[in-house]
Amino acid sequence: ITVRGLEISSESIAALPGMTTNALTGAEISGRASATVHLQRAGPGQAIQWSANDIVLDHGRINHTMLAEPLTDLRFTAVATPQRLTINRLDAKYGTATIAVAAERCGWSRGAPLGLAANIVGLHLDDRLPTQMPESMARIWRRFHPIGIVDAKLQLQFDGQQWRPQLTANCRGI
Repeated sequence: ITVRGLEISSESIAALPGMTTNALTGAEISGRASATVHLQRAGPGQAIQWSANDIVLDHGRINHTMLAEPLTDLRFTAVATPQRLTINRLDAKYGTATIAVAAERCGWSRGAPLGLAANIVGLHLDDRLPTQMPESMARIWRRFHPIGIVDAKLQLQFDGQQWRPQLTANCRGI
């Protein structure tokens, strides 16, 4: 199956089998997708084997109530199999900041191991951010009241039970 230029929206995602009505609450999603999906079955009663190659989303936009600004110019490329999801590269803009992410997830279960690396350049910290945070984090934010520009590198590893984050930030003019 080859799909090219499929328009994606919050409504089309919500209509997918298995999606709950709460999954996208507060989110507006749009973009254009392309992919090549291979399906095969060895014989009657056998499990369907599948893979999705050349998965591309471009002209993407995500707006969510938890974001002070929408993610725009979203583009990613990925490959998926029953054993693995690999996001080769995800690029987006968040206000004046640029974001680049690569990720790999081994499996599809809730506790599937995950590795993620992100690079954020030019993130503007301002008074809008604490309004999107849980109160315990917002209270700490208000205590220090950081304002300025940050470049950050984030690495996250999840082994199925425990998250291991590493964050390096270069604060400019804070």
